[in-house]
Amino acid sequence: MLHGPCGSRNGPDEVFGRHNCFGFTRKNIQDEIAERGRSAIGERITAEVKAGNCACEVKNPSGKCCLGSVTQIARDCMRNLQGAATKIAG
Repeated sequence: MLHGPCGSRNGPDEVFGRHNCFGFTRKNIQDEIAERGRSAIGERITAEVKAGNCACEVKNPSGKCCLGSVTQIARDCMRNLQGAATKIAG
């Protein structure tokens, strides 16, 4: 399981990576937030979906779009990083 700012609430990173059409992982989201202060992975997925490049019904065992999970993971990462920054500052 992934340990760190994104937590492990949704299971192992490699499982998430296999269950979205574009191969993004929690670590990709976490790293992007750490480097840029936000993640644009959700926006990239949205663009790919609009272009007709998703295969959620095949690649995700739930058959659902991964965008909701990606958005939630990014929110969790941001919340946890902000909490860590508050602890350091306080």
